[in-house]
Amino acid sequence: MTENDKGSLIKCVDIMLSPTALDKTKLLTSTQKCEAVNRSYKTVNPKMIINPRNFAGRIHGQVHNLYNGYAVSVLIKTKSLGATLTKGSSVKRQIRKTEAISITPNKDVIQKRTITRYAARQRRYHLHERLHYNNGLTDTVHGMRGVGQLRDHNYV
Repeated sequence: MTENDKGSLIKCVDIMLSPTALDKTKLLTSTQKCEAVNRSYKTVNPKMIINPRNFAGRIHGQVHNLYNGYAVSVLIKTKSLGATLTKGSSVKRQIRKTEAISITPNKDVIQKRTITRYAARQRRYHLHERLHYNNGLTDTVHGMRGVGQLRDHNYV
């Protein structure tokens, strides 16, 4: 490494680890987190619908939902409004179902999806094999007449 390279390396490290760079990243906020939050804001306040009266309430409700999760957020909101949900009611069951759907799937579901995708891929390639690699394609030129998809061409 030459002196010029060492100077360039020191400048690069200084850019990444300088006090100003570390000060900017001390809150550990990444672009992906910001984009995810902005996307969730967009779901409650789409750009095409203008609702200035309840804009703030919708955003605050979404923030509450993001921090607490869907089920807990709904239960806290209903309790604060004075509504009570009885134990085992259909509303609570629906809230639980919706929460379960929003959470990432467990290992069994992921494994089942993987197996299903693998099986579908096997079927597709097997079908491709049967269509394009029939007996007779690798034989002599005279043996190609009997292949179904090649009947409209004269390869002899």
